[in-house]
Amino acid sequence: MKKETAKKQSIAGRFIRYLWDRGPGSIDDFSGTNGTSPFKRKLLSDIAYQLEQAGTLKEISRRKEGRKVAKEFKLTEKGMMRAVKLCMEKDKLKKLLYERRLIIFDIPEKQRFYRDYFRQLMKDLDCSMVQLSVWQADFELPEDFLLLVGELGLQSRVIVYKVRTDETMHL
Repeated sequence: MKKETAKKQSIAGRFIRYLWDRGPGSIDDFSGTNGTSPFKRKLLSDIAYQLEQAGTLKEISRRKEGRKVAKEFKLTEKGMMRAVKLCMEKDKLKKLLYERRLIIFDIPEKQRFYRDYFRQLMKDLDCSMVQLSVWQADFELPEDFLLLVGELGLQSRVIVYKVRTDETMHL
């Protein structure tokens, strides 16, 4: 049972990354319609349904093709945040030698969900907390992070500074 759940989570993650990279799409787009997919259509339909119920995907259109119904999905805000988390694997981030990234965000209480998400993302990426909404990273932030900030409309609330660390100041 655990093995099957892990497999579903892996496929779900791939489908989410697919939609993040390419925009709206269907299960058939993801798996290929020529019958060469290693995944059964029923399994993919179940995964898409679970993701839709979890608020990660949203159905945007439906069309009938013979006996089957082709649904087209897009990522919700929750789905976009999950996609970025999946894309930002710690071991693939480019380490910086003499630079740091200082990430500062001032997200209001009304948008607490986003604020908590950014804090958790910083923790997951092993960033150092300077203050609750000020974090330091010793790696190059992926473009997906910056895209997410834009997609969520938070570009005026999140600031990223490049900080050189090759010179030290002694007081």
